Amino acid sequence: MTALSRLEKLEEKLKPEKKKVYFMGWAGCTWSESEGLTRQEGESIDAFCNRVYQTTNKQYLWFE
Repeated sequence: MTALSRLEKLEEKLKPEKKKVYFMGWAGCTWSESEGLTRQEGESIDAFCNRVYQTTNKQYLWFE
């Protein structure tokens, strides 16, 4: 076992777990509102989801 492979194994063990974010909406959802925030005109769905997550820092986000 080389020093590099040992280091890689240690990094894998000590790596902090990423927080998962779940986006939920109803069928036919327009992704226009969530957690009191409204999607701006011309704003992409990804940008809106990121803005909502950054503002609320919640694991589960509900959209209308």
